[in-house]
Amino acid sequence: MSTWSGMVVRPTEEVCAALWKTKIELSPADGFAVVAIRGGLEAASALAAEVARESRSEVLALFMQTSVDAYSIEEHGPSGPLRRLVYAREGAGWATIEGEARPWEVDLHFHGDREGFLTNLHEHEWSDAEIDAAAAAWDARSVAMLPRLPPLTARAFSSFVARYGKTAAVADRRGFLARLLRFG
Repeated sequence: MSTWSGMVVRPTEEVCAALWKTKIELSPADGFAVVAIRGGLEAASALAAEVARESRSEVLALFMQTSVDAYSIEEHGPSGPLRRLVYAREGAGWATIEGEARPWEVDLHFHGDREGFLTNLHEHEWSDAEIDAAAAAWDARSVAMLPRLPPLTARAFSSFVARYGKTAAVADRRGFLARLLRFG
């Protein structure tokens, strides 16, 4: 059981300059970087939106709470939110799906191997027709072909974040009292 929030950035000169303004030190590099954010979903979302706006790039804000299988993924662009996905097992699955499907969703939804992916759908009571469509979507690596978004698990979410590398920086966005008492 854990709670984690963070963001994924492409550490360009512009992104690193925007992060620097928020007191996060990151050096420009190829690929992606994960920034852990202490302070929860709201802090991660606000910081990702600020960095996206300042750097004129796309930034992912991420949150997971594995004890209740709750996850949030938001993509922010220079002019505002591009995609928002919120999953809660207790709330019967995908609670929020906003915006058009994005390229990174292939890595989120099609994790692991094909057989495990289809078994997971069967365990979540997808119909045979939905599973057949999902198998074709898997083969084509096409989120658009899915009849609906598959359930999200801690393993899938963690695997998705790990694709972007190890944590390159940590930002503490907790309030003064929480930092003083070491909460969050």
